[in-house]
Amino acid sequence: MRERLLFAGLDVESDRFLLSPIDHYLLTPGYTVYHQNQRASAVYSIRSGSVKLSLYSSEYGERVVRLLGTGSAIGLEALLEQQYQHSAVAIGSTQLCRIPVRTLRHLGAQQPALYSRLMLQWQEQSLLADKHHANLNHGPIKNRVINLLYILESLVSEKQATFYLPSNQDCASLLGTSEESVSRIMASLKRQGIIRKASAHRWSLNL
Repeated sequence: MRERLLFAGLDVESDRFLLSPIDHYLLTPGYTVYHQNQRASAVYSIRSGSVKLSLYSSEYGERVVRLLGTGSAIGLEALLEQQYQHSAVAIGSTQLCRIPVRTLRHLGAQQPALYSRLMLQWQEQSLLADKHHANLNHGPIKNRVINLLYILESLVSEKQATFYLPSNQDCASLLGTSEESVSRIMASLKRQGIIRKASAHRWSLNL
């Protein structure tokens, strides 16, 4: 557990019995980790892969609002609220640790550095979301698609040289444009060799 992302550098040996509820999952692409408005009972640490966070409304349907990758924690609102604010879905093959809120609270009381790390992640994610919003929602659509590819590449761990490319529908939702526009630009970037297929569903960026 010391090597797991949220616990790196922390002394948790004395509370080892509390770590037994922490489960490790390998998720397939498209697996829903939790739903918007579902009761929030755990925080999830992304060990590898990436996750999209979406909001759903009866007026606009689903809107992808954030992408998070290796090293991030999702569902942090569970520490303060009763329900999850978003739906979380795995993009590509993703490894997660599920950490019950009661376990985090106990460990946090014993080791305040853990809570400080969680709050710092929350702040960093908010700042990153603002930056991504600016890069993905302003300017020519081709530039926005390329910015999205840079973000997808940044989500994977340093050991991985390739990234999972979401569906055109998800990309269009993030960019606030049509699937047709995304499909046309992706096809052009592939022809130019800017993105290259490395294996099934895995791509590399060549800019």
